[in-house]
Amino acid sequence: MKKIFIIIPLFLGGFLFSQKKPQKKRSVKTTTAKFNYQDEFKKISDEIMTNGTAYDNLGELTKGIGSRFSATPGYMKAVEWAEKKLKSIGIEMIWRMEAKAPVWIRGRESLQIKAGNGDWKNIRMLSFGNSEGTGGKDLTGEIILINTTSELNAMSVGQLKDKIVFVNLPMDPRIINTSDSYLLTAKSKLISASVIAKTGAKALIIRSLTTATDDTPHAKMIYYEPDDKAKIPALSIGVKSADELEKLLKKQKVTAKLNMTAESKGETTNPNIIAEIPGKKDSKVIVLGAQLDSWDFGEGAIDDGNRSRSMYRSSENAESFRV
Repeated sequence: MKKIFIIIPLFLGGFLFSQKKPQKKRSVKTTTAKFNYQDEFKKISDEIMTNGTAYDNLGELTKGIGSRFSATPGYMKAVEWAEKKLKSIGIEMIWRMEAKAPVWIRGRESLQIKAGNGDWKNIRMLSFGNSEGTGGKDLTGEIILINTTSELNAMSVGQLKDKIVFVNLPMDPRIINTSDSYLLTAKSKLISASVIAKTGAKALIIRSLTTATDDTPHAKMIYYEPDDKAKIPALSIGVKSADELEKLLKKQKVTAKLNMTAESKGETTNPNIIAEIPGKKDSKVIVLGAQLDSWDFGEGAIDDGNRSRSMYRSSENAESFRV
């Protein structure tokens, strides 16, 4: 059996593990017992549940290495960690595959809002990954709330010029699979900086794409269109701040002051890690994968250290059982 495990990170770089059966030598045909996949995978499952070290490995990755943003020293430490872990369980075929990755630096960032003639109030925020910044200068503008595409389409030409668009679009809680709900919301053109920029707006603020009810901002990637004449800054704020801001906007004029030093610095190469284990049962292939990197502001236990440690533990058992 051939097994391949791939880890692809947020900004392209990763870790690949595979198991394959060596090429067959010509031999006299013999009758062999049919491979029982259910029994073999039950052995692996039993081993993982009884002698699992997955959480120990996750601790090494998140607490020992921490943030491992693509194309950074932290990511390279994670690459070395992955190689050592795979070697430690007897895997011999391990190599790196270089891939292009964008270089983006978050830098300093701040958001303040002011209702009417009141005082400025700090709001927790996070720039979208790959977002343009404000060049370290204050970008100030009136906030306009838009929550539906029909509201956006109803805006007359120039109505949003030099405004800061705020979208308080929650994920659909009726969708049980939160990944599906996330993707559905993320595809909305309301949270596309390229779409909003075409209206003349100069920045985009969105509600964090999460089902949580706290006020922690969540990260999101942004991709500008090649024909964009203007690349506007985009950021997210926590759920509580988003709901409070919407209530405030329905009562009075609110102004935002944004300052971001985020910038892109071209491309570099980032390695994927590939490992291969020869099987012995048949020529079929099993592929597993996860992201090895994390966002720059966190240790990435869920996104995506959790899958990384699961993949490593699976590869450890595949090497032991040689299914």
